[in-house]
Amino acid sequence: MQTEQNPFFLFLGNCDREGAVSKLKAAGWEYKRKMLESRLENWESIFSLLATDNMSGVIVKLNNTTYNLMARPEYSKATNKLFNALQNVPHIIFIHESLYTGISVDDSVVEENDYYYDVFCLPKKEIIEQINDLIEQHDLNVVLYKKNAELSVIASEFIDQNEKNLIFRLYVPSGRMWAVEADKLLQLFRDYLSKISGLRVSQDQYSTKQGVIYEFFGDHTVNPSTLPKEFDDFSKLLDMCVVNPTEATRMLVGRSVDARIVDEIVERYSKEAKRLHVDLKHERERRLLSIRHRLESELVDVCGEQIDWDEVNIIVDASVPQLGGVSSAIGFGSTSQSNIGTANVTINIKPQIIASVQGIVAQEVSGTTNFGVEAAQVIELIKQYGGTHVTELTSAVYELEDTDAKQAERLSAKQKLKTFLFKASDKIGDIALGVLQRYIESKLGL
Repeated sequence: MQTEQNPFFLFLGNCDREGAVSKLKAAGWEYKRKMLESRLENWESIFSLLATDNMSGVIVKLNNTTYNLMARPEYSKATNKLFNALQNVPHIIFIHESLYTGISVDDSVVEENDYYYDVFCLPKKEIIEQINDLIEQHDLNVVLYKKNAELSVIASEFIDQNEKNLIFRLYVPSGRMWAVEADKLLQLFRDYLSKISGLRVSQDQYSTKQGVIYEFFGDHTVNPSTLPKEFDDFSKLLDMCVVNPTEATRMLVGRSVDARIVDEIVERYSKEAKRLHVDLKHERERRLLSIRHRLESELVDVCGEQIDWDEVNIIVDASVPQLGGVSSAIGFGSTSQSNIGTANVTINIKPQIIASVQGIVAQEVSGTTNFGVEAAQVIELIKQYGGTHVTELTSAVYELEDTDAKQAERLSAKQKLKTFLFKASDKIGDIALGVLQRYIESKLGL
């Protein structure tokens, strides 16, 4: 029986792998496994567990039987209730690729992989689409897998992050525009969370040759879903400290910040924000100059002197992210064709010039100097279809490309990207999907 003092973890389905369970035992956490392939009475007991105050996390594995059950009319209300409950707790849902796509695996893998028996008889196409659409509507954290080894590693990593209460994670490539400023901004954000929001948060990071991984951890009273609003309030406060210190002071007093340190905070944040803004402005100008110099060197041999450089410079300026507030430091710059359209000019220059602009800007802005074509294409698709997960998915691409990053985290990044591509398959086409899936598979495997 779980206690209020000990965090409680729930496994739904046959996913309580030895590595995951060992981590929970070592941490002194209580856990329980419940099966979804059961009567509604058992589902009610699952709902009770999900509602407990010390519920720390849930790992779910859906199989063919679960899909068929969820599609039955009498389970419709319970299925929605389950998905609603999962939205409110840290969770991860494992679904085999065959079950998600509706495409059976080759018979030759049956002897080598025991996972196949979970999805031997795939549900009808309409059932797969019905449940997948419902999962998509609830924006649940789904990870596709092929082998049990992948599931085990990612489940263990999820528990490890959950134990530490990871609330925010970001990969910043060393060559990306505003990488240095991002480091300063994130340190200031941690200070804000502790001193102004009153959250017990710690920051950790580790570096590789290609970038820096930033991680924020909090105690188990901190809800990760509040971080976007916290960062938005933090950004507004920084800008306010610069343009209207009086209003910033009033805002802090309204948040019950100790009156004795309010003036000190406003003064310090104002100074930091001004410095950051200047650094961001100078860095953008330096990148623009570098891009223009590289373009001149590349294009003069291809196009000769018959180039309208004023027009090229306008396109370059429109392609490089504009400086907004200081929060621009952790945004990923877009280099898509749509950005070029914001130049409000008639483009009468050769297509190879546009291609050169896009390629050089991507390298200078996003830190993708060593990226192949496929990685750049995945990032572009994420910008178009990633929704609220753009930052997380873009970080996953960088992490997958970084061979010095932790293997468990690279595998998790790989599966996240595969899941994203499957979800976006109707928008990118079968041929492009196949090419990009092969690229991801080639990076890492078990």
